[in-house]
Order: sequence, then structure tokens, then C-alpha cells
Amino acid sequence: MNMKRNRNILARLAIGMGIFCVVLACSGCIYQWIGTALDERRLSPHGELIDVEEGHLHIHCTGKGSPTVVLDAGGGGNYMSWHRVQPAIAADTRVCAFDRMGSGWSSPLSQPHRSREYAIQQEILLHRAEIEAPYVLVGHSLGGQNAQIFAGRNPDDVLAMVLVDSAHPDLYTVLPEFEGQGRRTLSTMRIAARLGVVRFMLATGLSKPLPYWEELSDEQRHMFRALISRPSHWDAAYEMNARLTESAKQAREAEPMPDVPLVVITHGIGDMFEGLDPETAARAEEVWRQLQNDLASRSSQGRLVVAGDSGHQIPVEQPEIVVEAIRQVINAHNSYRPR
Repeated sequence: MNMKRNRNILARLAIGMGIFCVVLACSGCIYQWIGTALDERRLSPHGELIDVEEGHLHIHCTGKGSPTVVLDAGGGGNYMSWHRVQPAIAADTRVCAFDRMGSGWSSPLSQPHRSREYAIQQEILLHRAEIEAPYVLVGHSLGGQNAQIFAGRNPDDVLAMVLVDSAHPDLYTVLPEFEGQGRRTLSTMRIAARLGVVRFMLATGLSKPLPYWEELSDEQRHMFRALISRPSHWDAAYEMNARLTESAKQAREAEPMPDVPLVVITHGIGDMFEGLDPETAARAEEVWRQLQNDLASRSSQGRLVVAGDSGHQIPVEQPEIVVEAIRQVINAHNSYRPR
């Protein structure tokens, strides 16, 4: 009798816990839905929404003049990833940061994308937004690999380039153990976003997604929280991560970058390979530096700069190095005379 009674109690507890979890999940979904609706009512894009075949892409341009500096964020980033770089460059010339499909204010992904697809969409975006060449391409991480493909496809339109801790086409060939790093976390975040957990963590201050978070204005913090609370943001980040080796293959098969002024900036603080064992991480850091040197050697006017006080997030950790590099490549083009 006691065993039967205990089984009944355990069964009731299990049912109760199940009901509690369902109610909690439903409450989180409702919280997320209401929060998203309020965000869309209160906030609006800083830039323009440009129609492309799959939806619309968001691009935010400031400053005046030529050339136009085009900023492409790393995987999981958006136009606000350049909030410490864009204002400084806008004092010199026109500068545009955009959101790839699935990120920021752009439409959610409707199909898988790789670096070549992103580069082609960038071509369409610049054309339809009537942003004329020449361009100075600035790409961080995956955005750097996209920039390499774009430059190979449009060599006459590219004046100069800055690659900021850029992905290298050979990365997953040389470091196969790095492929897939972070994918489990992104998978979890996709679920957490739908349940309102990401929104709650950001709204309560339990998570601060950017270095120097406190330097942002209230409006900037609200905007950034709204954009990365969306499930579509994490869907795009996961899909990007799941296709990194395919993107790298596309970059290997792409036309070479033009021989233009080029600065390759890489991190000085090793934080990219923290998920690996110490010995493997140390080897990975050495290989990463070699690959960054290789990128710099792909132009006769290329050089490598080390951001000594930064991890991988150089645009927000040491933006002054990125700003200076952009100014240097523009000046190098203006003063360069082929022999």
C-alpha cells in the first residue's frame, strides 16, 4: 500500500511539474510576443529598408563624401556593432553599416545563406540604395570573409579594404576542431529567445551583451536589446554557424581580392578558442595569426596590425584602431602611384 501511495504521490508531482513547465513556457512566449509588439511600436530603424528579392535589408548611412566606407559586422552582429566606429568615420566621409538578412532590422532568413549569398545581397543592396562606388570595405570576422568575396566579384568598385579579425578561407581546413564551436550555445539561445528568456536577461541587466554597455544611451541600449531579443536574430546566427565550412569553401573558390590598400587587424588577447583545451587553443592562436598574415600578404599594399588590448570583438574593444586603419587605407590610395 505504501509503495502504491508513494507512486501516486510521485505521479502527481510529475504531472504538477509538467503543468508548471508548460505554464511557464507559455508565459514566456506571451512575454516575448508582447515585448516584440511594443518594440515595433516604439522603435524604428535608424536607416533605410531596401527591398531585395527575399525581403528587405536595412542600411544606415551617415556622413558625406567619397569614398563610401561599407561596414559588415561579424556573425551574430548587426549595424549597431559599429556604434563606436561609424560616428568617427562619418566626420571624414560617407559611411554605411548594414544588417545582413536575418539580423538587425532586415527581414528574417527565408533560406540558408553562405558568404557568397551575403556578398551578392550586398551588391544588390548598394545598387538599389543608390550608393555609388568606390567603396572601402570593412568586415569583421564573417563579415571580413564576405568582403573578400565581394571584392573579388567587384574589383573595380573597391578602393581599399580593412579586415578586422576576419575569417580565413582555410580556417576549417587547418583547424577542423574549431568548426562547430558555439553551435550548441546558439541552439539553446534559439529556444531561450522564443521563451522570452533572452529578453528578460537583457531587460533586468542580468546580461550585458557588449563591452562598454554603460556608455550607450538609453535609446541605444533599448534598440540593441530589442534587436537581439528576436528569435530571428538567433536563427540567423545559428544558420550562419552551421554553414561556416561551406562559406569558407566559397571563399576559396572566389576570385582573388584586388591589389588595393589593405590593413588586416587581429586580436592580441586570445579569447577565440576558449572552448578548446589549453594546448589546442595555443596552437589555434598561432595558426590564426599565420592566417591573418596570409590575408595581409594578398595585396602588395597589405599589412598586419595587432590590437594588443582586444579579444575578437575589436570594433567595440579598440575602435580607434579600426578608425585609424580606415583613414590610413584611404590616404594610402590617395597617395599611391603605381610604378
